[in-house]
Amino acid sequence: MRAFHWNNATRREDLAKAIRYELDAALKCRNKDSHEFICLDDIEKIWTLQRIQSLSKGLPWDKPALHERALADYRLVLSVLVWIHWDGWSDFGKVFLEHVDRRRIFDREDRYLPFDATTELLTQQNHNNEFLKRQYIFIPIELAEEGSNQHATNKDDYEALYRMPFLDTKVIGTGATGDVFKALIAPKYFLYEQGHQNLKPMWVAIKRIQRSDEVKVKNFTAEQKALRVFKQCLQKHENIMHSFLSFTHGAHFVIISPLADLDLAAFFSGVYDGFEARQRSFTPFDLFQEAACLAGALHFLHNGLELRGSKIACAHLDFKPDNREASRTRIYCKRKLLRQLPAPGSQLPF
Repeated sequence: MRAFHWNNATRREDLAKAIRYELDAALKCRNKDSHEFICLDDIEKIWTLQRIQSLSKGLPWDKPALHERALADYRLVLSVLVWIHWDGWSDFGKVFLEHVDRRRIFDREDRYLPFDATTELLTQQNHNNEFLKRQYIFIPIELAEEGSNQHATNKDDYEALYRMPFLDTKVIGTGATGDVFKALIAPKYFLYEQGHQNLKPMWVAIKRIQRSDEVKVKNFTAEQKALRVFKQCLQKHENIMHSFLSFTHGAHFVIISPLADLDLAAFFSGVYDGFEARQRSFTPFDLFQEAACLAGALHFLHNGLELRGSKIACAHLDFKPDNREASRTRIYCKRKLLRQLPAPGSQLPF
């Protein structure tokens, strides 16, 4: 524990330095400009009631009830202020803890981050600008799987200032429409359709498309609509892989999907770990089994889809081994871009 000087102002300065040091130690992706972020779990460990009491010592908001509120509802705001070297702590109560909107509701709590770019929070313009810019470090996007059992709170569009909760990224493919890479999502930043979080880091596949012209915008919009409608009519099928969610982030369209071990083209060519050993035990029966997996998935896609009681036919626009995903246990049919077509004698229900 550090020894503090006798006066409260110096103690606050020392405390702010200590907290800033701990926040910096918790920073993820520190070597990627505009990608760095800090997880909520780390922030919750850093801020304690004792620290808030020390920070407010001798100031107008040095009251037990306000200490409790600051700890419960303002840890992110406090973190941003410490990060930007704000020194107006005597005004924290007036500017944040006591500020209300027209309905008399406290409107500067953590849950309202990010504050709008036109918000005037702090009297010094340089501090105000820094707050509005740096606040995104402390609120990485919480990704949520889209589905019929809707827990998802995703936005369709995120500004470029928002940070993805990725601990690591690696490019795994490029194409005419965009790049594909795998990303490691930080713990508790992915919410499954059933409502539970990832408690450990998880790898996912990311397709990112530059939205530079009207054609790409239309293509992404069509693919996003197809993926969402597809989920509504998809029954459980162990050989069909579907995306988790899709949205726009700055200048890119983003589609997040489960990460397979490899694609079928790599499987056919033996480009995977242990191929030499595995091929000795691979029999013609195994080959027919894998073919049956793929055929069963395609049959279901073409004949088993229904939405609100109406049949939907599905056509794949880019069918090739590169677009079939394989895991260590089975081959999946992954839709690269699906177009819903009316089944014979039926109409599209959307």
